[in-house]
Amino acid sequence: MRRFSQSARDALRGIVSAINSGRNLRIQLTVGAYAVLTAPVILKDASEWAVVLTVIGFVLALEIINTAIEFLCDHISGAYAPLIRLAKDAAAGGVLLSVVFAVGVGALFYLRPSRLLKFLTFCFNNLAYAIVLVLLFIPAAFFIVYGPRRLWEKWRTRGKRH
Repeated sequence: MRRFSQSARDALRGIVSAINSGRNLRIQLTVGAYAVLTAPVILKDASEWAVVLTVIGFVLALEIINTAIEFLCDHISGAYAPLIRLAKDAAAGGVLLSVVFAVGVGALFYLRPSRLLKFLTFCFNNLAYAIVLVLLFIPAAFFIVYGPRRLWEKWRTRGKRH
C-alpha cells in the first residue's frame, strides 16, 4: 500500500509542475495571495473568509486540472486533432467560468464603497502595511513572468560566465 507521504509528495510535484508551466496559474496565485493579504481589513466575519478561500481554492484547483488535461492531451496527440482541441477548450472554459464567478464574489466583498474606504483609511493609518503591499508587486511580477523555476535558475547562475 502506498504511503500517504509519497502521495503527498507526488501531489506537490504536480502542483509545482503546474506552477512552473502555467502563467495563468501564477497570475491566479498572485491575485489569491493579494485577496488573502487584504482580507483581514476588508472581510467582516468567518463566513466571508470561508467563501473567499473556497473560491480561491476552486479557481486554483480547476487551473491545475486544466493544466493536467493539457499535458495529457499534448502527450496523446502530437499533431492537431479536433477532439483534443475541444477537450482542451472545454477545460479552459471551465477555468474561465470559475474566474468570472470568482471576480463576481470578489467584487461583492472587496468593491463595496464602505469597504474600500475602510481599506484606504487603514492603509493611510498603517503605512508599513501599504508599503509592503506595494513592494510585493515587484516579486509578484517576476513570479508571474518567469515562474519559480526560471527565477531560481537566473539566481543560481548569476555572475557565472557561460
